[in-house]
Amino acid sequence: MKPIEEQLKKEIKERKLADVELAQVKNRLEYLLINNPAVIYTSRVKDDWSATFISKNIKKQLGYNPKDFLEDSTFWISHIHPDDRERVKKDIMKIFETDVYDHGSDAKPESPNEIILCWLFFG
Repeated sequence: MKPIEEQLKKEIKERKLADVELAQVKNRLEYLLINNPAVIYTSRVKDDWSATFISKNIKKQLGYNPKDFLEDSTFWISHIHPDDRERVKKDIMKIFETDVYDHGSDAKPESPNEIILCWLFFG
């Protein structure tokens, strides 16, 4: 066998192993995200602060589908109690000063079956 063919076979084998390892890591990460009691999410840090990712366990935790947050940039703010919305919007801007935002224990859910617990850390 020519050296170039041997090298190509070696690279193909390495690539296949890397693909298997990547699939295993992806499956493990998905498992951790779904079974974690914390909802993991990311959002834009300007404009409408819309979600760019939200873990699937949001459905189990709060009853909403991830697409509700991802497809409607106002979904998250519209589910904050009206009495809290302006304070939350104002307080979010403090993230840039302290790198931390805590909704606080005095936040009211929009409906009785909702829970609002959220801490954002940047750094």
